[in-house]
Amino acid sequence: MKSNEKLKCVIFDMDGCLVDTEAAYMKSWRRAFEIDGFPIDYNIINSWAGLGAIYINDEIYRLTHDINRTRKIRQLREDIFFQLLEDGKVELKLYAKEILLFLRERNIKIGLASSTYKFKALRILEHFKLSNFFDFMVFGDQVKKLKPAPDIYLKALEISKENISNCLIFEDSVSGVKAAKEAGFTYIVHIPDSSILQCEVDLNTFAKVDNFLEGMKLIEKILELG
Repeated sequence: MKSNEKLKCVIFDMDGCLVDTEAAYMKSWRRAFEIDGFPIDYNIINSWAGLGAIYINDEIYRLTHDINRTRKIRQLREDIFFQLLEDGKVELKLYAKEILLFLRERNIKIGLASSTYKFKALRILEHFKLSNFFDFMVFGDQVKKLKPAPDIYLKALEISKENISNCLIFEDSVSGVKAAKEAGFTYIVHIPDSSILQCEVDLNTFAKVDNFLEGMKLIEKILELG
């Protein structure tokens, strides 16, 4: 950050960033299509990483041309995913809780900007006892357009009541980074989700880290400079 800028707020994506959900989502989609009997290329499913429910539902309908079948596949996927969650097959990303504690100890605001709908996101967050860490949260059903549109990050910035130059974003997906850039954020940290192929893409962000331990070290350097 520049000498006249100070870190006051850190905003996180949830799926694939704080919580290792993307691999479970992909597994759930594959199983849902198998149960339904509809053939699908797994590369198509993998391309849905980081995208919102409305976009994915539209994609399924484009493939099936059947709204009832689309809804059935979606519900199968939800049921399968939450069973995986309850069975302990979904985990936090490495050092996720530690970085939240790290920020709280330093009185830095913590925000969440997730394309996931509120009822589902809260169920995931509460499963891992993360909800109380956040000063504010924005969900997919609270904005008009989902990532890669900038709406979620624009709303998060508004709620934070901070200057955009005092905010840092952690994002794992191509669509999430694009959303943050479109919203005007400069300080975006790409923390690639190794469970999906797009993790190797260079997104030309402020920084790139492999995990939140590196993220904490980056924030420490920023605070020292500030």
